[in-house]
Amino acid sequence: MDATRPAHPAGMERPAPDHSSFSRPGDVVEHSDLPADEKRRILLDWLQDELALIVADNEGMVGHLLPRPDQVLAALRALGQATEAWSRSPWPAM
Repeated sequence: MDATRPAHPAGMERPAPDHSSFSRPGDVVEHSDLPADEKRRILLDWLQDELALIVADNEGMVGHLLPRPDQVLAALRALGQATEAWSRSPWPAM
């Protein structure tokens, strides 16, 4: 990379991280450089992927990943967003 040029051209933002940048949902919550709305977006995307894994498993598409929506919901709860996330899920309220 050329040291005389900025890493990101003027008017272009750095791409936002996605959940693949984190080992566990709690790491998103603990990240000090992300604003709460960005943490929420990352965790909601992560939850959507976890729910898709459950659907795929139910349809007989066995993979190597164990769905853990409970961990993502716990992280969202830490941000105060679990109720909203659960209302978007395909599961009925308990």
